[in-house]
Amino acid sequence: MQLMGYDTLKSFTTAKRWTDVESEWLTAISQPVTAPDELLGIIDAAVEAGQDKLAESMGWAWLSSMKEKHSARDALQLGRGLLLRLPDGEQLRGEILSLYKETHSDHPELNTWVEKSGLQQGKSVRRALRYLDVGLRLAEGAYLRHRTDEEAAQIVEADFGAEEFTIRTARGKRSLPLNELINDFDPADENDFWVLDQLNPSKIAALVEKEPVKLAIGICRCNRNQIDRDQIKLMLVPKFIASNKWTDWWNKLRAELKKSPNLRIEGRSPMFLIYDPVGQTPEQETWITFESASQPRQWLELLETYLRDTKSHGRQPNPEFLNRVQRSLVDHIERFRRHKDHESAFATALVIERLAADGLPISSDAHGTAIEMLQTSENPISDIAAVPDARLWGLASAAVESAFPEKWPEYFAEMILYSPSGQCDTLAKRIEKAGRGELLGDIIRRALDDPGRHTEAVMWIWKGPSVETKLPIPPPLELFGTVLSIVGPARLSEGKAAGQTVNQMRATVARESVRETTARFAMG
Repeated sequence: MQLMGYDTLKSFTTAKRWTDVESEWLTAISQPVTAPDELLGIIDAAVEAGQDKLAESMGWAWLSSMKEKHSARDALQLGRGLLLRLPDGEQLRGEILSLYKETHSDHPELNTWVEKSGLQQGKSVRRALRYLDVGLRLAEGAYLRHRTDEEAAQIVEADFGAEEFTIRTARGKRSLPLNELINDFDPADENDFWVLDQLNPSKIAALVEKEPVKLAIGICRCNRNQIDRDQIKLMLVPKFIASNKWTDWWNKLRAELKKSPNLRIEGRSPMFLIYDPVGQTPEQETWITFESASQPRQWLELLETYLRDTKSHGRQPNPEFLNRVQRSLVDHIERFRRHKDHESAFATALVIERLAADGLPISSDAHGTAIEMLQTSENPISDIAAVPDARLWGLASAAVESAFPEKWPEYFAEMILYSPSGQCDTLAKRIEKAGRGELLGDIIRRALDDPGRHTEAVMWIWKGPSVETKLPIPPPLELFGTVLSIVGPARLSEGKAAGQTVNQMRATVARESVRETTARFAMG
């Protein structure tokens, strides 16, 4: 997932516009969903260009923000990455040691491993960090993975005083000195696939049957957290899963992935299973799809789903995430405007108003955008008529009322001709309540004069407006003919696809319309 605004930051870096880089950097690190590899790449570029002081100030600003907004473990992970990059890292070494003490305060030998690592004594950063990463997880019973070979091991004896360890592998037991163990092996989870396959193969059968997600995580971990579907199949079939059971097992895994914040599937051919050790927040998941969407309807659906899910789980929407969404929508509005696509720009502004409808805060640059667009539009009704989702019509109506406080009933009347049929009655009632019921008569006549163009309004008339204002609605049989004239062509098209003759299709339409008309007449 690419960081929002990363392209701008990267272009400033490429152009060596370091003042702009510094300014844009503060915006980037303030975002709730960050992409560490991308931002670390910017720091690498600054260091390579000789901008050591800038790189250092950017790194410290980022680390300070991380400590303030995230966990100490997240800050430690970032600090380690910075320590490997910044030329003058003496002060940073002290900060990293403080974070290690905060995150590993329950480890009885923490001070011993800090001393062994040499981080305080200014020894190689890479060596020091490796000593801490591996050393703090060494214990009898701990599992390991060889760094270059597909070999799993378990520590069966640990003599920390003599710095000698005995490990068990599929080939038997052997002893290793501490330095060799740390240089050659990484810590591994007990459900790492190579650990299971080589040391506990019987456990795989149980995971296949009862915990496919846990097995999938173990497989991903031993493949740098990403593997394609065909590779998984080669690892499991037929040794652990029968060939004729593979599809069922894969479908079961896919169904259970929905419950895991750490696993996801991407791509189609090939299809990749990806493991995220940190796990994605609902905001991160939503943003990935939100960023790839391109139309107001899609953004609305994603926001509706996000707000519905947060409510169902008893959580409050993330304010920083919503601000990011609003900034993105404002950018899209400007893009639509540049391309003279006023309808899409207006619909996007209504998506922002959807947040306000839930009482959520709207940023100053997004507030009132829809109202301003209506007031400056050459044809507001055209913009409203193009709104792609019926769920936005209520928001469009509210925007019209705010934009035209004196003339909104006239706009509402015109909107009846273009609104979804479910909105017609709502608009009519509002017009009548405002004391402007006389506007409705002309709208009825215009709809019936051109039923093919105003189909939704005609269907509203056919169902019967629930207003008290006397309306020029024709007798039922005459209205029935009008309805038949607009319903018929659509049904004829459906019938042709089903292989019916023209007469059969006309008869079907007539029977259904007569049945409905008769029922209406019987009801008075």
